[in-house]
Amino acid sequence: MLRRSVVALLLAAVVAGTALVASSQPAGAVTVTTEAELKAAFATDTQIDVEADITLTDCTGGGAVERAAAVTDPVTVNGHGNTVHQTCADNVFLQDGSGLMTLRGLTITGGHASGNGGGIFAASALTVMDTTISNNQANAAGGGIASQGIINARSEYFRAKCFEEPTSPAWGEDEVSAILDAIGGRQHDE
Repeated sequence: MLRRSVVALLLAAVVAGTALVASSQPAGAVTVTTEAELKAAFATDTQIDVEADITLTDCTGGGAVERAAAVTDPVTVNGHGNTVHQTCADNVFLQDGSGLMTLRGLTITGGHASGNGGGIFAASALTVMDTTISNNQANAAGGGIASQGIINARSEYFRAKCFEEPTSPAWGEDEVSAILDAIGGRQHDE
């Protein structure tokens, strides 16, 4: 009888521990580990956890991780230190919806947009926290980021090709440094 009680207590502890681990993610967060999962989740979901490095290789329709204009809900992508790397000639993230877009703990690299925002283009407000936006290009404005809304950037590093020529001809190096200082970002080349 004592043995069954101990087993029952251990089982209860394991179940409770599992519940605690599961509750560390935001309610309703979708976990993604592949390009297809990321693109599907970004199209409609509001909480996305990137649990692996993802390389974008499917250039169908351009190749960006895209959220349509009709989707007005906010979206948060938590990268957990992982990288999303674009290999197609397109943005990495393209947020056409009007909801707030938040990126946290992610590295965004390899974007090459024919228009604005090689790394990220947002038609709405954008919050970027603890994120590296590196080696992205755009033929118009914002090699790293372009947004039609307010950009709230915290603790991120903008590296080479974020705002440099030819990605944004209107901005020189001194202006970029002043903007990054004003928002608390840092620019450093590697």
